[in-house]
Amino acid sequence: MLTRELAQTIVGETMQRVNRNINLFDVSGNVLASGDPSRIGQFHEAAREAMKRKEPLVVEKRSIRQWKGAQPGINLPIEYGDTVVGAVGISGDPDEVKPYAELVKMAVELMLRQEQASLDRNWKQSIANRVSEELLESPCGDVQDFNRRLQPIPFTLRPPYQVAVVAKRSAEVETEPDYVFLPNLSRRFSHCALVSLHPSGVYVLIFSGQSPSRVRQMLDAFFSALKPEEPITIGVGTSVQALEGLPDSFRESMTALRWDEAGGRSIFYYEDLSWKAILREISPASKRRMEERFSSVLAPKLRETLDALFACNLNIAAAAKRLGIHRNTMIYRLERIRVLSGYDPLDFQDAVALQMALWLKPIDK
Repeated sequence: MLTRELAQTIVGETMQRVNRNINLFDVSGNVLASGDPSRIGQFHEAAREAMKRKEPLVVEKRSIRQWKGAQPGINLPIEYGDTVVGAVGISGDPDEVKPYAELVKMAVELMLRQEQASLDRNWKQSIANRVSEELLESPCGDVQDFNRRLQPIPFTLRPPYQVAVVAKRSAEVETEPDYVFLPNLSRRFSHCALVSLHPSGVYVLIFSGQSPSRVRQMLDAFFSALKPEEPITIGVGTSVQALEGLPDSFRESMTALRWDEAGGRSIFYYEDLSWKAILREISPASKRRMEERFSSVLAPKLRETLDALFACNLNIAAAAKRLGIHRNTMIYRLERIRVLSGYDPLDFQDAVALQMALWLKPIDK
């Protein structure tokens, strides 16, 4: 628990606060770290006795010969829970250093607990990262196997599952956790999602046992609570019932994330973009041919007519009202679109093709 590197860090931090020479000892009484480097590695009998007694031990000038390797000062056991893990010694006149003794002991134990808590968090995060990466690539084990591996976190996988990815647009690709953002994300969603940092640099939430509506509600609330200056984009895949579907949900979430071409601050749900997302996968040559086929209806006025019609669910009267034109004018324009393109905007199948043609243009901008 007390490594030489950690001990030296604690000694340096503590000496800055008390302006006294500090020594840290391992459980055998050997000096791990000291303000006096020449003492490192030496055996200190008084420190060993303090650990054995589990109480402070004062070394005075007149008794210094009694304790091998000792100098005047006070030695106190360092405890982690109910276990003695080392000792700390403060060199100097015992009467002068005594007021600092308990404060130094408390400071050392606090720093040790903080370090251990950090190691524990990093260890748990490492588990989450490894398991998450496997789930998103090709989950080959059953849910019980994964849940056994997730017990230290603890977290339990249960259907349905859904993936969301979070990108911090202010930073370049990250390979190390953000020690502010990642813990905050974990605290917010640890009850319902496995939170990890993906090798691509995005933060991944694998929701477990949550309905799609509940996931949307939680993510919308989280996004709304973000500070306006935080340039964060969230992409959300669709819900799946089996672990085998997680790679698909992840790919969908990444597709939704890439929809934010401007790199702004938004949240995108794949299910809201599914047709547009499919179009993104069409080759450039196929897109050009489709644009050429529908070029006659992509003129501004006819395009505006189709946008209004589709926004009003093919309701001619509502679309005419939306455009501020007479119903007969609307019908005339729709007939012109049918003649020019060969597709009837009021026929469902033809309307789908026309809508896809309209979506192609802004995607390529």
